[in-house]
Amino acid sequence: MAKLMAMQRTSRFIFLCAWLCGWCGALAWSGGVYAEITVEPQPACEFNPLEGPEMVLIESGVFSMGSPADEENRASDEGPVHQVAVQAFSLSRCEVTVQEFETFVSETGYITDAEQFDLEGQVKGCFGFAETNAENWRNPGFSQTSQSAVVCVSFRDTQAYSLWLSLRTGQSYRLPSEAEWEYAARGTKATAYPWGKEASHEYANYSGVGARDQWQYTSPVGSFSANDFGLYDMHGNAWEWAEDCWQGDYNGAPVDGSP
Repeated sequence: MAKLMAMQRTSRFIFLCAWLCGWCGALAWSGGVYAEITVEPQPACEFNPLEGPEMVLIESGVFSMGSPADEENRASDEGPVHQVAVQAFSLSRCEVTVQEFETFVSETGYITDAEQFDLEGQVKGCFGFAETNAENWRNPGFSQTSQSAVVCVSFRDTQAYSLWLSLRTGQSYRLPSEAEWEYAARGTKATAYPWGKEASHEYANYSGVGARDQWQYTSPVGSFSANDFGLYDMHGNAWEWAEDCWQGDYNGAPVDGSP
């Protein structure tokens, strides 16, 4: 489900950054042989419902947002490259976990979109590598632990979680803008990835790059090294939501980091 972010101005505002972007958006290779995870991992980040998640302050700065036209595997909606000035904010060190989301559901009785019925009386389910019904954050169709990044959450689900956490802590949480998220994900680097030009299973839980780790789908948050800002899983593991509506390109996009 992803991360939490906070703008730093006169007073401290915390925004819920980057949840898992799509319903069952796990990014991991589905072939090969994997070791089964049977032991609950220790939390990589602290979380207290009364205090909120562990946050990292990201200083303000200007960066080149988007991907150059000659970058390998570049998508059409990643350009044109443009300069964006981002104000200081704080972002959660780790993605939102199954355990954290379960706390929210237990306290509120919230029912996610994937668990509700459509007009034909069928459970909506969520979308992963195939369209299937009845899958949801509790049972996404693969093994997960309490410290796995929560998946099968919709944009509406992220808004409900953000509101709950805001009321619970007295802070103001929201998703980050796409610019804020990319600025944090780059970790001061201008390359395609913080470690270089190509995806690597040495640094993140990716699909289609060799599957040299023990997780068939999502991994416990913080299983790979943090980036220069000290943030975990900004690449790989799970797609993450942003506050913006999707646009086909960056023509006319805000240059101040706002959604």
